[in-house]
Amino acid sequence: MHIVQIKVQKTLPINPDKSGTVPSLTRNQVWEGLLLKVYDARPFVPLITRCEVTEELENGIVREIIFDNMPLKERIILYPKEKIKFIRVGFGEEMGTIWNVIFEQRGELFMQFLFELEIANLTHQELNEYKERRATGYLRAVQATIDHLRELASKNRQ
Repeated sequence: MHIVQIKVQKTLPINPDKSGTVPSLTRNQVWEGLLLKVYDARPFVPLITRCEVTEELENGIVREIIFDNMPLKERIILYPKEKIKFIRVGFGEEMGTIWNVIFEQRGELFMQFLFELEIANLTHQELNEYKERRATGYLRAVQATIDHLRELASKNRQ
């Protein structure tokens, strides 16, 4: 069996628009939004069509999801107001770890997404297509997450 690793890393500013027309998000708002994502990722990640928490843990949860028609089981570890680690622990062909990290640099708030995944038995051609599809899909999910957090912040302002 041939196992291939796929790594994607993306760091995005949380508040790139300084015009005042778009609500700025605080670290607390980002964290609260990420907690919503942990418990029900569907509004944040368009490729997730099912998200069910199966176990509450002292520092996180276990959940079952359907991601891009693939059933997966994830153990999620919370590092309050700093980062969330999603570990694929069962079911799927695509195993690995996903990190969502909130950090500040020179007074600006950022979110970093890191995906380290493994997939088995792909031909070279399939691998390239798969990597491209996953990178595109995950980066879309990153932007959808930030957009949804901003939408929640806008609703709370009204």
